[in-house]
Amino acid sequence: MTAAPLVSVLLPVYNAGPYLAAALGSILRQDHSRLEIIAIDDGSTDNSLEILERCQKADSRISIVSRENRGLVATLNEGLALARGELVARMDADDVAYPWRLSRQVALFERRPELGFCGAGVDMLIRGRIARGKPDPVFQFGRIPVLAMFFTIFMHPTVVYNRKVIDDSVLHYDPIYRHAEDFDLFRRLAGRYPAAMMPENLVVYRVHEASVTSRHVKEMRRTHLRIVAENLER
Repeated sequence: MTAAPLVSVLLPVYNAGPYLAAALGSILRQDHSRLEIIAIDDGSTDNSLEILERCQKADSRISIVSRENRGLVATLNEGLALARGELVARMDADDVAYPWRLSRQVALFERRPELGFCGAGVDMLIRGRIARGKPDPVFQFGRIPVLAMFFTIFMHPTVVYNRKVIDDSVLHYDPIYRHAEDFDLFRRLAGRYPAAMMPENLVVYRVHEASVTSRHVKEMRRTHLRIVAENLER
């Protein structure tokens, strides 16, 4: 019997104290148990590292890197370099994964081993209430390589990369596109590898004022438009 694939869960952490335990707990309770969590504390000034160390004592599947602040892109690339799994899942420190998230995504890659990466839908957690998300059929049935030129095709914390398909030299985030590093990576990958949008919500995306999206929305829009312009010039 073939062993279940190892999934490396890449978890960047920066001042995520109020939400971190819930995010970690949701991964540790996955029904796909063959996983490792690579938690990189990017110079947090709150109690994030303390929470990570406490959780690590209870579950050895957590690996911790703690260092000075280098930003999200550097943190993501460091995590990719450390990941041992053939599948690498993204997770944000303020979100919550449903218990079946990883098993459903692993099953997709087992059914379709040619896939380079996949994403899924999300529910939104807004002021303590969950709003059910509706996956856009355009991203399920449309031509992903074309869509990826104009849109961020997947919610970043739902993505899983298949390293059996994607070359390691391609699987990296470009610091030039800070605040839209996911859009840039997805467009590059979609031009070379098959991708799929799962028709179900696997992550609860927390909406709050301290999130990266909320704090850098203008920069994200500017970089997004820059990438679209580059795509149109090609």
